[in-house]
Amino acid sequence: MTTNTNVRLRNVPEAFKRIKSHGTLTKLKDGTPSPAGGHVQGICASGGCYVLTNSQEDNHKEGYLQVFHKNDDAPEDVQKHIRTVSTDVSDRGHAGGCQEIGSYMVVGIETVDPFENGGVWLYSLANLKEQGPRKLRNLVKGSKGCGGAGITEFHHDGKTHWLLAAMDNGDLDFYVSNGKPLEDSGCEFSKSFAARLHDRDDSSTTVNLITDVEGHIYLVAFVYRDPEDHLVLYKVDREARSITRLEDRHMFTEHGDLPSNAGVHFRWGAGINIRDDKTFDVLATQKRFITEHSLFAINRFKGS
Repeated sequence: MTTNTNVRLRNVPEAFKRIKSHGTLTKLKDGTPSPAGGHVQGICASGGCYVLTNSQEDNHKEGYLQVFHKNDDAPEDVQKHIRTVSTDVSDRGHAGGCQEIGSYMVVGIETVDPFENGGVWLYSLANLKEQGPRKLRNLVKGSKGCGGAGITEFHHDGKTHWLLAAMDNGDLDFYVSNGKPLEDSGCEFSKSFAARLHDRDDSSTTVNLITDVEGHIYLVAFVYRDPEDHLVLYKVDREARSITRLEDRHMFTEHGDLPSNAGVHFRWGAGINIRDDKTFDVLATQKRFITEHSLFAINRFKGS
């Protein structure tokens, strides 16, 4: 059965505090080798699978999405590749940060060098082990870059709406849907307000959004301040059209034994995985798939 919402958390700040500071290792195998200049940009989890977004360095080549098995009962096992599919966005090679919402996923995609002309695209994650992800449509598109995207739902005037965050180098544009179901082709987004991450957080490559049981909305930013990784929590106020910085946590990434900063960091693929109404996990990846058979490292920062 397809869904278009995520679980609402009872207490987002408390769940944020309970996330373990050190990640556990998961290894992926048989992924598509990253092209020169290209690398992993986003990660989400859905339907017993990991989905990773991957960029190209050439706008004449489409970015792509890789799907892997995800077995939380045996995290020490190597998780194998299922398929690689194109983003199906022909004029923008830089597939960026993403977020899953139910049976769907949003991805920020922009042009390469310069990183501009970005937007957010919606993909179906239904039946991932058999097919997809499958592009559905463009949700927002503009003249500025979009290196990552987050999404959540909220209720207003008796209707369900979706809030979309498109991020470009710390600048955030928030868009609100028109009250039609997310999967409906008539679901359109209009810009609500703009905000900016704190100066210490503007290196964040993507953001994810969470709604709690009271309807409050939070934003998680994945920040790499060389050589440290930080997870930063904000509260989003739609009425005041603003965001408030709440907490900054130093997280300790490990593994992915690659030179310089190419191991596991929030600089590369990063995202959340909401497990239940009290808990969410955080994911981070290394930079690149080296060869077809080399192992690829993920850190899972488990909520408790």
